[in-house]
Amino acid sequence: MKLEEALEALHKWVLELRSIGRFVSLAEELTAATLAEAYLNLNGGLSADDLKLIALSTLAKNEETRKALLLLIEGPRALKDRGLEGGPALPYNGLKAEPLAQSTLPYDAISRASPQRLRYIFSIMRRSGALQPSLAARMLERRPALALKLSTSEGLSATALMRTDKASEVISKIISKANSYEDAVRIAKSVDPRLLWRVEAKGAFKGSSLEALSRASAAVRYASLYFEYGDSHYEIMAAEEAKRSEELLGRADDPELAKRAADLLAESKAIISASRGSFTDLVKLPLQTLVPIVQDLYMNSRSKRLRRELQRLLSRSLSRGPGQRGRRFTYAEGSHGKLDVRKSTMMYVRLSNDFLVFRVHEKLKKKTLIVDVSGSMRHYSSMALASAAMASRTIDRLILFNDRINALKGPLSEGALIRLLVSLRFEGFTNLSGALLQARGSRRVVVVSDLRQTVAGPRPSETACRLIKGGTRVTVISPPTVNVAELTDLSACGARINVIEEDSVMPTKISRIIRKA
Repeated sequence: MKLEEALEALHKWVLELRSIGRFVSLAEELTAATLAEAYLNLNGGLSADDLKLIALSTLAKNEETRKALLLLIEGPRALKDRGLEGGPALPYNGLKAEPLAQSTLPYDAISRASPQRLRYIFSIMRRSGALQPSLAARMLERRPALALKLSTSEGLSATALMRTDKASEVISKIISKANSYEDAVRIAKSVDPRLLWRVEAKGAFKGSSLEALSRASAAVRYASLYFEYGDSHYEIMAAEEAKRSEELLGRADDPELAKRAADLLAESKAIISASRGSFTDLVKLPLQTLVPIVQDLYMNSRSKRLRRELQRLLSRSLSRGPGQRGRRFTYAEGSHGKLDVRKSTMMYVRLSNDFLVFRVHEKLKKKTLIVDVSGSMRHYSSMALASAAMASRTIDRLILFNDRINALKGPLSEGALIRLLVSLRFEGFTNLSGALLQARGSRRVVVVSDLRQTVAGPRPSETACRLIKGGTRVTVISPPTVNVAELTDLSACGARINVIEEDSVMPTKISRIIRKA
């Protein structure tokens, strides 16, 4: 018997046991599959009797389940021959079946699985509804071709939790199976354009705005490799891809894709300049574009001097806009407060009718900042940490969390927050409830998260509402992809809610919320 046939037979028996009320967990089914594979490898073969013995030893957790399994495998006569006349009552509801989605699978089991068994695990978990995005991401990193078996939404949810190099491969496969060019464009618009460098230009894609964006993405990729390794071959490849992208932009058919491609070409040029020691082009980039570039360059740089330069560059960029560095005043309405001579003079020069501007001293109240650093929150949380650097004087404690929780006692300087921002890795699951528990005793708490709890534990809204009832003031800052149910419950129990789009003034908005929370 081949392994594939054995695994199919095991899965069929498991489904039949579940259909008659005999619950078999995912872990038990995978244990049976592991034994079958090991037995076949050790003995060079696997008979029907061997498989039956493996099934009875792993799936039959009690006598009733054993009888039901024998009945399914061998029929009523087998029970009589074994002195088990009558068999189990069918259906049998004596055991309380736990939801299958709660079954857990250790990551090391995925890393050790053979390609064939990995496909099998992937298939049974998807059929049973237990394939969560975080688990799918680990499997797709091992075998990106599995993306072809997922829906577009399932695949994109998983890529948000994957390493960049593997995520780009999965996205290229998702786009390749799109039903039309329009569908492919919609997918491309929903992901980070830097991940599109593997998309192949063929068929309807050739000569299109999508190809221009893909080539611009490739130019950024090769420019980053040039920065990392200093190999001139990558510089040449980046220049070739950029040139082809610029040619295609001349006849672009989608303005939004063309704009993204032009932005990527500017990034590619800036990275090449930084590789040669000039940061002039990087400084010109908007903050929401600059931060992820600086993060990638910092992580890939082997030069301490370059790393220091990147930190200084980010610090200068954060100081350019309004409201930076923990501003200690706010503008007042009417004539309340102290006259701001400089601002009033500027307004007078601009011929403003109400040119007199007054300001009042702002009380900086200490608070705990909780930031989600799981894979799906990289860009948003990066902006939040950049905003925190602007309002650093107000942060008494910083809690970073994914499935692990790291609490940093303040006060934290702007320099410390910038060093943290450029060196932080965004990965793992989300344990927001655990992070909120770490904030007990704080008078003010600011949470930056999409509120999607992906590890076992209480709902984040339940934990946050207990804090609020205990006298803690909770402010939530979330992206538009926030868990709406959790957000509604938090709002109902008194949390201050802020859903902010990613735009050019996003860091300033968040720094203002942090200061005033």
